[in-house]
Amino acid sequence: MPPSRRGAQSGPRPGSRRGSDPPPDKYSLDNLSPNDTPREKPEVKITKQEIKRLFGTWDLNKNGTIESLELASVFQILQPQRWTDRAVTRLFQGMDLDDDGHVSCDEFIEWIFDTGTESFKGALEIGVTSPAARTIRWSVADEALTPPGAPDILAELKLLEGVDIVDEMKSIGYFDLVKIGRLPVVPDPIRRVFEAVYLMLLPSTGITGANGLSPPEWDGILELLKDSTTLEKIKDVNARKAEFQARPIWAGYAVRTYFTIQEVDPDLYLLETEPAIPLGCERLTSACNAQFGPDDSKAHAVLKLYKWILYILESELLNSV
Repeated sequence: MPPSRRGAQSGPRPGSRRGSDPPPDKYSLDNLSPNDTPREKPEVKITKQEIKRLFGTWDLNKNGTIESLELASVFQILQPQRWTDRAVTRLFQGMDLDDDGHVSCDEFIEWIFDTGTESFKGALEIGVTSPAARTIRWSVADEALTPPGAPDILAELKLLEGVDIVDEMKSIGYFDLVKIGRLPVVPDPIRRVFEAVYLMLLPSTGITGANGLSPPEWDGILELLKDSTTLEKIKDVNARKAEFQARPIWAGYAVRTYFTIQEVDPDLYLLETEPAIPLGCERLTSACNAQFGPDDSKAHAVLKLYKWILYILESELLNSV
């Protein structure tokens, strides 16, 4: 299995809390998630053949079984805010019917149809979608790469050479953003582009304090993408740039958050999530090509928004070199 270096979305990583949790006993499946208290066995609407294909996708190392770390990797790609390590451990123990540390395809199918939970059913419904399968495949390939260092800021800023950023923004379609918002799960770099866009639109909403600077939940980003005024605000490029130039603390925060490698105190490492991977054109392009294909307008919209981010933060990025 690829090392648990990073996932597709910002969220807890396998092993990130194991230093603080006691070894779990056999937990009740009713307590699988804080928001999950099923009283009736949920209806499973997908076929066994679909579940077998899903099993093959989730078997990341292709050894014919699913292990706990594989399950954690997948669930923290599909639903990172819901599935903590502890919840995944409880889930895995329920699936591993013979307690051998591995879940076979037969165990997987039996558990789904015999027990299941509402939380798991939600992940299952996401997991069988094509975007989820593409995201998982991309994430597994991304995990196998050498961890990237901090981006070459000057090389990234060269993307702006010869570009009329105002014209670039005019070419983004509203429905491209809406369609991206409908995806059940997206690769990490695409998500982080929209986190950065969200941050850079905050001044236009009238927020003046620093309390809103933390990256939003994906639900917050969905609201942004559905808002018909969002694209108009994005297209008013120079107004957004002026707003951030007037807020150097915000601009510095954005550069540190999205273009540098965040340091983690080694004494707290087991209690914290892994540092997010900085934004960079190469990794973002790879994720867009995997999710949409190189000729899809949604991929072009994401990459244009990345240049929009670079343009707004250009001065602060140059100061960071």
